[in-house]
Amino acid sequence: MAWQASHDVGHAGFNLEEKRMLVNELEKRCKVFITSEKNLPPDLEKYRIKILPHRLHDMLYYAALLVCDGQTMTTEAAVLGTPAVQCNSLVGTMGNFDELEKNTV
Repeated sequence: MAWQASHDVGHAGFNLEEKRMLVNELEKRCKVFITSEKNLPPDLEKYRIKILPHRLHDMLYYAALLVCDGQTMTTEAAVLGTPAVQCNSLVGTMGNFDELEKNTV
């Protein structure tokens, strides 16, 4: 997530070192793909998935897990039934996640 929108002021998600640690841990257990609005350093660029934008939800539907710092993708994963972990400074402030948690089978 780029964290450049006006409503993102004062908030943040994963920093670069946290992204590296996350990828290192996840790749021990599964195949890792990264989608990103930003440029990635070479060591993470190799995980970038090249997918047409209109196919992103297909990929998300078939994913075993989404780990994300963005609200939109996390919500979309939940609606599609894909387990998702959201990590950013907005966690606990977004009512849609409370609603999804309470009313999802």
